[in-house]
Amino acid sequence: MDYTAHSVEAEITLLPAQAGGLSEPLVNGSRSLLVRFSPLLEEGDSVMIGASLEAISCDEFKPESRDLAVRMHFWGAGEACILAQPKVVFSLWYNRRSVGQGIITKVVG
Repeated sequence: MDYTAHSVEAEITLLPAQAGGLSEPLVNGSRSLLVRFSPLLEEGDSVMIGASLEAISCDEFKPESRDLAVRMHFWGAGEACILAQPKVVFSLWYNRRSVGQGIITKVVG
């Protein structure tokens, strides 16, 4: 795939379906995710950036999966370069709801 934007590695945990998480596995390489970052300033708004998710440690993203190693390729390099840095915590959104959370482990591109 050709990515011209910011890419990172992260560990994610997905919520169970009963808690609003995915009802079925998400396909590896899905481009349907939004990554939500908390505001940098107390009075600021959270920021959501589109990303594709590439599995490092599994073949698909199943509901309730824990500590999955992934690569995230952000569509918007500008904001992602500032927000998506090691040790930053984020939530994963799919179909207009939070389906999991994670932490960035390193920048890869």
